[in-house]
Amino acid sequence: MKIIVQEGGVASLLKLLKDGASAEAQMGAATALYNLGTDQEKVKSIASEVSALSIVVKAIGKSLMRVQIVLVNLVARMAELDEGVREDLGRENVTRPLVTLLGMDIVVEEAKTPSSKPTSIHSLVQINKEVSKKKFHSTSSLSLYSDGSSRGGRKEREAESPDMKHMLKISCAGALLKLCREGKHKQSFR
Repeated sequence: MKIIVQEGGVASLLKLLKDGASAEAQMGAATALYNLGTDQEKVKSIASEVSALSIVVKAIGKSLMRVQIVLVNLVARMAELDEGVREDLGRENVTRPLVTLLGMDIVVEEAKTPSSKPTSIHSLVQINKEVSKKKFHSTSSLSLYSDGSSRGGRKEREAESPDMKHMLKISCAGALLKLCREGKHKQSFR
């Protein structure tokens, strides 16, 4: 693994991730980067490449779901292993695609309640039942990355299995948790 870093292989992997002509090429590059980032020194080596974090963040937003999972796990690992890289990821606004992916397929419904009347428990139960029925029968979903021309577009996302979507959401939640943690010496909650 160390020889890949020493011989400039990280830049090639990032280029493949960015410009990969096929999903398999992107998956291979993402997996290799994930397998490289096993300690703080290697994470710093990956992050020190020109535009590395920007490339990873952009790829999270527009890759196929299986590539997104690997990249999100890479972000989580990098954030966990190096505080400086965690801050750099924040500057690259990595939270935006993570939150977007976490919220995919969430149906947005607004309950219509008269604002001038006080709301009783009975009316809240009725509203909840109506919203639940609409959610059950609704086929619309929320997707901020809905451009059909992108690799991770809505059509591809809808075709993915529920298990794959669930794995992606779990990975996004874990990455967000690791991104918001402070260094071990700063974690005292009083």
